[in-house]
Amino acid sequence: MVVPYPAGGPNDLIARVPLVLSVNPALNVKSVSELIALAKAKPGQLQYASSGSGSATHLAAEAFKMQAGIDLQHIPYKGSSPAMNDVIAGHVQVVFDSLGSTMPFIQAGKLRGLAVTSAKRSPAEPGLPTISESGVPGYDISTWYGLWAPAGTPKAVVDQLSNEVHAILELPDVREQLTSRGIDPVGSSAADFLNYNASESTKWARIVKASGAKLD
Repeated sequence: MVVPYPAGGPNDLIARVPLVLSVNPALNVKSVSELIALAKAKPGQLQYASSGSGSATHLAAEAFKMQAGIDLQHIPYKGSSPAMNDVIAGHVQVVFDSLGSTMPFIQAGKLRGLAVTSAKRSPAEPGLPTISESGVPGYDISTWYGLWAPAGTPKAVVDQLSNEVHAILELPDVREQLTSRGIDPVGSSAADFLNYNASESTKWARIVKASGAKLD
């Protein structure tokens, strides 16, 4: 979908933040395909935790359910920390959460990471496969950061802001700081970001409609 380029509005896609599909280590699965097989053998019996109804972690799991053709029971929490704590404690088996939040628990052996939700592997953890390459082709979910300019901002100003953002994102120390936190720096033109925002809005709307998700 190509959206006409306006003055102002979306300015720059700064970075994407992939989520990680993780399970409690006591669950006898070591890959996405094994999780799908177990879920199909026990429809509706496995539970996943989210940071709340309508959150990105909720919708990422719902998209996974739909594309993998499985049934998982949703257990919403009031925030990421209590959701993660209950998965670590074994009260819930599955969780989707940001790479930066999840990796310390994976490294400590408190969670088993199965895959990242982005279309490509994350530079922060290249050993983790994507869900798409693990048996759910086309799955691609990330949260992201963008820079917006007020409507009516002259194109010359928008372009200058975009150029400055790109220069900053190319600084080695900035890229290292972002990547170490599980954030993948991007940088885009204003027009590309406008098109990306439109496609993301369509994708998330489709997931919300199909899942019936509602905000708490």
